Amino acid sequence: MSSKRPELYDYLIEKGPVIAKKWSKFMNSAYIEPRSNSDYQEQLYQEYLQTNQLFVSYLLPEKDLFEQNLKKWSIKIVEKRINSNMPITAIYTVASKVRITYIKMIKEYVALYPEFTVEEALDATMAIDEAFAILTSHYTHRYQEVMTYRLDAQLNLITELGTPIIPITKHVAILPLVGGIDTFRARKIKEIIPKKCAETEIEILYIDLSDSPALDAVVAEQLFELMKILELLGIQSMFSGIRPEIAQSAIQAGLDFNHIESYNSLSVALKENYVIR
Repeated sequence: MSSKRPELYDYLIEKGPVIAKKWSKFMNSAYIEPRSNSDYQEQLYQEYLQTNQLFVSYLLPEKDLFEQNLKKWSIKIVEKRINSNMPITAIYTVASKVRITYIKMIKEYVALYPEFTVEEALDATMAIDEAFAILTSHYTHRYQEVMTYRLDAQLNLITELGTPIIPITKHVAILPLVGGIDTFRARKIKEIIPKKCAETEIEILYIDLSDSPALDAVVAEQLFELMKILELLGIQSMFSGIRPEIAQSAIQAGLDFNHIESYNSLSVALKENYVIR
């Protein structure tokens, strides 16, 4: 283990303001921050200083400090970058330039301290590279987690908005399924609708497919499972507006229509059940 590393660590900590300013310059050229006031820029500068402390702590023999700083960095800085919608490409571009900055700093250190051997310089450079690899991997993993969470939340919201239960009497409602229905949406409908019906005390639900262009066999099966769930909850459900191609998909999937009420249009369903005249 190199006895010079703590000295290099102190040198890079001392050079923190220089590195932070370069970091800020690289980031400004790669990404335009939505806020540019002096207070916000100072906040970013302090974050760059903290990130520098995290990087160079990897040069120390013990990695406890690095691991502690990594957790703090993840909570405070990574989340903030993601929430500001900073492109991950900008992060990678800047990281590459900052890495080169550290290598130049190590070369300066070697020039100042000739007793710092080439082998020790190579060890230090490799340590910086390892630190960058750990941080970029950590950032990418967390970025993927947040983006997946956001996408799921948006899809859930879209599904929620796309599955409105429209009450027409106190205990009777319509579920108009508009647009294409893929497996994900069908699965969400199966999860959401029983809860909505129970919460609003719906006893009869008309599932209208008049404005749904097509259903594949898997989606049709999901909707049949929805009807079975509703039946277990004591809620009567029936289809309306099933077109020939949808019925064909259901038959090909081996679904049994014997116990399913179905009408060729919503108006016919409502009239035959005396909901409207």
